[in-house]
Order: sequence, then structure tokens, then C-alpha cells
Amino acid sequence: MKFSTINKACLLWACFCFPTYGKILNYDIAVIKDNYFSLNEVCQTMIKINAPLVEAVSLTKIECMGKLVDAIEFCDKKFSNSPELARALAKDKKLNCQMANRVSVSYLCKKGDEYCKDKEIGCQKLKSRLARNLRISQSSLVAVENGKKLSCYYDSESLESLYQRKRMAAAERSVPNLRDLPSQSPVPSRSIISRSNKSSWGSQPALPKALSATPPCTPNPPPPSP
Repeated sequence: MKFSTINKACLLWACFCFPTYGKILNYDIAVIKDNYFSLNEVCQTMIKINAPLVEAVSLTKIECMGKLVDAIEFCDKKFSNSPELARALAKDKKLNCQMANRVSVSYLCKKGDEYCKDKEIGCQKLKSRLARNLRISQSSLVAVENGKKLSCYYDSESLESLYQRKRMAAAERSVPNLRDLPSQSPVPSRSIISRSNKSSWGSQPALPKALSATPPCTPNPPPPSP
């Protein structure tokens, strides 16, 4: 019975989020953590004013001194790197940034509904309010008796796998492409250099014949006798 009560509250909240479009048939969320903030802190963060008059005008909007603040935008600032941020709920003078690891949504389309022109685009649009930082794991768009039904399934990616994927992407960007490197002449191996040095040191170039032939030695004539 407790799950049924939670599910009804989720459907009521979803209707406030999408009042002019189709109908949310089902909204299930596996909440893993609630993060509560005062409405004064929301106004201080979003409009940089310590507003004495603060009111939650709906489950998703907060009025700070006459200025409307989107509740999910505040949660985005606080949990931008969390893959588990699902939705924002403004209620009882507090804002709850809810974390979840699974969300499923069933949406009944109206005629000409922009959410149902394409299943991927539709689930992406629903994600911004119902499963903010979660990723789309499955989606379907099927014909039903009253029109079309869009079904979206979301799950979270662990921080460890998220950071690992970012590190891998950064490492791939840092490695240069071999095709982009300038061409270089091959460096001769040590054995080739050694053989060429031996040949140049062990043998001298041949001299011309005219220089290599040594003239015969002629003895000096004896001195004349007195």
C-alpha cells in the first residue's frame, strides 16, 4: 500500500509538470536519497538576494521576491556532476533534490503532441523534469486504443564508471594521430654505422700511379782526383 501512495503522489506531481500536454499514465521512481534545502537558500543561490518573502507557488516553481525560480535549476547547480539527480520537489518550505537509480514513465500522447513525434526526442524531453541526469536505457512508442503511448526507462551511471569514461576520452584526445606526425628519414641502425666506420678507417684511398711510383736512387758521383 505504501508504494501505491507514493505512486499516486508521483502522478500528481507529474501532472503539475506537464499541465498542457498529454497524460502521465505511470511514473515510478526508485529513490536512493533525498537532499533538502530551505527556500531561502534557493533564493540566495539563484538570485543572490536574501529574500524575506519566499513561497513555493507549485511543486516545481519558487517565488523569490516576485521572481520565479525553477526548482530543478537549483538542483542542477548543486548536483551537476551527479548521474543520479532525478527531479526537484518544492514542498513545505523546503526543496528536495531527489536522487534515483531507476525511473520509468508511461505517457499518453495527445493528437499532434510534440512529445510523441519521435520516441528518443520524447523521452529526452520528459527526462529534463522526471529523470534529469539519468540516461535513457530503453524507449518505445506504440499505438493504443486512445492514440499512442510513449514509454521511457532511465537508469543512472555510477560515478566510478562515469569518471573512468571521462579519463579514457581525455587519454584518447592526448595521444597524437600517427598520420598527423611529420615524415622523418629513417635512422640507420647501429650495425650499419659500425660497418661503414670500419671500412673508412681500415683502408685509405689509392694514390695516383704517377705519385705511387718511386724513382730509382742514383748514387752521387765520386769527387775528381787531384
